[in-house]
Amino acid sequence: MGSYSKVVLIGLISVFLVFGCASHEISKLNSDKIKTITGWHLCLTDEMAIFEKALDSEESGKTKSKKSVLLQCDVKLRDDIAFYLTTKHKINLVEELKPTIGLIRAGAECRWEQYVTLNITISDWEHNRLAEIEVKNGEDVMVKDDEKFAEYCADVIAELILSQ
Repeated sequence: MGSYSKVVLIGLISVFLVFGCASHEISKLNSDKIKTITGWHLCLTDEMAIFEKALDSEESGKTKSKKSVLLQCDVKLRDDIAFYLTTKHKINLVEELKPTIGLIRAGAECRWEQYVTLNITISDWEHNRLAEIEVKNGEDVMVKDDEKFAEYCADVIAELILSQ
C-alpha cells in the first residue's frame, strides 16, 4: 500500500508541474448590464490610458506611438487572450466602442519574466464598472507559462460573460 501512495503522490505532483496552477476572484458583478452587451472591445490598461489622455488633453490632435509605452510581452498576452476568446469561446470582439459594446481592460503584472497577476475590469461603453476580475498565476513551480496563462484568463473572462 505504501508504494501505491507514493506513485499517486508523484503522479499528482507531476500533473501540477506540467499544467501549473492559477486562480481567480470576481468582484463587483453587475450581471443585468452584462447581459445587454452584444460585443466586446479588449485592450490593455496602458492602451486605454494613452487613448484617454489624448481625448482629455491638448494632445488630442497628435498621434502618439504606443511602442514607447506598451511591452511586447503584454501585447502578445492581449493578442493570445483575444485569440482564445474568439476561437474557443466565440465571443464577439470589436474595435469600436458604442452603446451596445462592453470594454475588457486588462493590466498585467510581471515578475521574473512570468505573469503574476492580470487585473481585468469589465465596463460598459460609458466606462461604468460591471465586474472586476483578478487572475493570479501559480507560485514557484506551479506557474503557468504565458500561453496557458492567457488561455486561463480567456476562460475566466468567457465564463463571466457567457454565464450571464
